[in-house]
Amino acid sequence: HSILSGIVTLICVILVMPFMDKRRVTSFLGIFWSRGLTFIFRVKVVIDGNPSEKGVFFVSNHQSYLDIIILYSRFPIIFVSRHDVKKWPVIGLLAMLAGTIFIDRSKTTKAKKYIKQIVKVVNQNINILIFPEGTTTDGSHLLPFKSSLFQAVVETGSRVRPVYTEYKIINGNNKPGRELLDKVCWYGEMTFASHLFKFLTLNKVEVVLHIDEIIECPDNQNQNEARKLLATQTQQAVEKLKAYAEKS
Repeated sequence: HSILSGIVTLICVILVMPFMDKRRVTSFLGIFWSRGLTFIFRVKVVIDGNPSEKGVFFVSNHQSYLDIIILYSRFPIIFVSRHDVKKWPVIGLLAMLAGTIFIDRSKTTKAKKYIKQIVKVVNQNINILIFPEGTTTDGSHLLPFKSSLFQAVVETGSRVRPVYTEYKIINGNNKPGRELLDKVCWYGEMTFASHLFKFLTLNKVEVVLHIDEIIECPDNQNQNEARKLLATQTQQAVEKLKAYAEKS
């Protein structure tokens, strides 16, 4: 039944494509190609929480290129990424096909252009995804959240949905060690090709998306203070989700 409903939904999206905004189309199509990839990669995604709102900023920890595929597979979202991701093999192409908003932080003169693109997406009730750590990690800790990435949240008066992505079970091991985790987490000097080859040797991966309560955008401070406060509050929320996941 789920396959049939998915086919029917896909047909409906294709029929109304000419009348829809490009990024709205890609956010919905992203669900289909990413679910296809999670099926091929033998990745099971479990959601711990009930994110029902639309037009919010999903803010998550970042451990791998897989994070993007996993989050896309469950939520209609548009990814905001640094511009060099466009050049990554395979992932760059998928990111472009998914309607990603690429930001070149070295060109501050284009900041208003990026904000305008994000505002347009949010106003269409499409969710935005950001990874405020700015890079991937081995998952053992969170890097400080960059407050600059919350500027768009403040300028749009949007809300934040904190998410902690946990690679909970790998090859049936519910307490995976570093060797198994490094076949999922992609960080540091790891090359994409060699890591992907190691990842594909895994039999099954179960991922849990821990979802926290909405964080409202501060409205009684200037923008600079508001984005710093929002970054701090969101990091604390994700840290709390991480601690909960490690105890459960």
